[in-house]
Amino acid sequence: MEVDPLGGSKYLILIVDEGSGCMKGFSLRAKSDNEE
Repeated sequence: MEVDPLGGSKYLILIVDEGSGCMKGFSLRAKSDNEE
């Protein structure tokens, strides 16, 4: 199955972006919890 390279990249970047965003939020939350 052929996939449009640009469309695939955009989709992949979106997933990675969302993933790192969740990771960052999780890390920040854990850090503030430890500080309290």
